[in-house]
Amino acid sequence: RQVPLSVGVVEGDVLKCGYHGWAYDCSGKCVDVPYFGMEKLPNGVRSYPAREIDGLIFVFPGDPALADAAAPASLGSAANPGYKTRKLNREVACHYTFM
Repeated sequence: RQVPLSVGVVEGDVLKCGYHGWAYDCSGKCVDVPYFGMEKLPNGVRSYPAREIDGLIFVFPGDPALADAAAPASLGSAANPGYKTRKLNREVACHYTFM
């Protein structure tokens, strides 16, 4: 039905779809489908390493083993009072690799 998973609910370490109620753990494994039963669960979804740095969420879509080395320690200027930090929410109709 094209309902984004972002409108779902987080319960502990589980993300639950707001439309169908499918639930996924932090590894992407499907852990519950209310109308299927535990013996018929689908495989799940791909998960990506993510971390919050200075109020922003960084997702690493590459090799998970390289995620820690690629993450910035800090954004630097976000904590510096000499800079103004502006945050905006913008949706762009393109593949993430173009951003």
